[in-house]
Amino acid sequence: MNDRKILFTKNDSLSFDILRVIAIFSVIVAHVNIINYNSSVNLYITRFWNAFGTIGVAIFLIISGLVYNQPDNILYFWKKKFNRIIIPWLFCATLTFLLSVFLRDKKQNILISYISWIFGIGTWYYYISIYLIILLVIPLIYKSYYSLIICIMLTFISLNLEFYNIIPHNQYFTKYLNVFNWLGYFAIGSIAHKFDWLKLKHLIIVRHLFFFCILIFIILNYYILKNDNYSYFTPLAFCFNIISAIVSFNVVYSIKSMRIKTILAEYGKLTFCIYLIHMQFVQAICTRIPNNILFLIVKPIIGLICISGLVFFIKFICGHIPYGEKIKLIIGL
Repeated sequence: MNDRKILFTKNDSLSFDILRVIAIFSVIVAHVNIINYNSSVNLYITRFWNAFGTIGVAIFLIISGLVYNQPDNILYFWKKKFNRIIIPWLFCATLTFLLSVFLRDKKQNILISYISWIFGIGTWYYYISIYLIILLVIPLIYKSYYSLIICIMLTFISLNLEFYNIIPHNQYFTKYLNVFNWLGYFAIGSIAHKFDWLKLKHLIIVRHLFFFCILIFIILNYYILKNDNYSYFTPLAFCFNIISAIVSFNVVYSIKSMRIKTILAEYGKLTFCIYLIHMQFVQAICTRIPNNILFLIVKPIIGLICISGLVFFIKFICGHIPYGEKIKLIIGL
């Protein structure tokens, strides 16, 4: 196995940023889509969005595993994570918590509610908690191919246990905060990194694998569109998300125009900020959209456009005010 650090090309870096665009769109879909039973067409549209909404976190984690390198200097590694991840997370989570309290929620115990909000107990910030836990754990197992395989198996087992409600949960330990439900995705990215899979993407066998994955993707999607109980926490979702990630990677790498890739990648650099602040803003807009067929199709797209416009506006303002660069740092831009 290859344990050397891989230097990614410009095309690789652009492709990863474009994949983050797909991932953040999926996250927004997950947070605005509601299964609609008013007609069979409405049902199939919302079931489709429901399936698409599960792939975002998986893609984020696979990319994180793919670009992860075992740090030579732990302190420097965590200093970078503190500046780029933890500071924006704490600032934006505090801001959105205060907005939540102001708008509707009168918290009985403000301190417990605040801590729960930040760490993702009932909020979308669970992803940051899971990501940081994985970064703490992964150095212990990263060098061993077999350990990473075991991580993938543990995620599959954990999702089976979740599906049959065998794992006990409460208001503080939710399915979203069970790290074993997510660790396998990061491990898949890490294995791909170790095997330097990007150098293999032009081989005929890989192209055949891509078409095979599309076939499986279509079959799984057909089954999912007939299933109301589909969610992140099923073995089927694990398989579907992996196949969807492979298809997404191949589609992005098939884009030949570097100009188009550069434009899309610039948007991809905004996705962390979008993730941190999107929920209340997007839901406030999308809950006011009618539930007819047309709007059920475009509702997630409208949500993405609106939150993107807000983030672009914030970025523009930061470029024209004092301390704008520091503000961009604390909001994840």
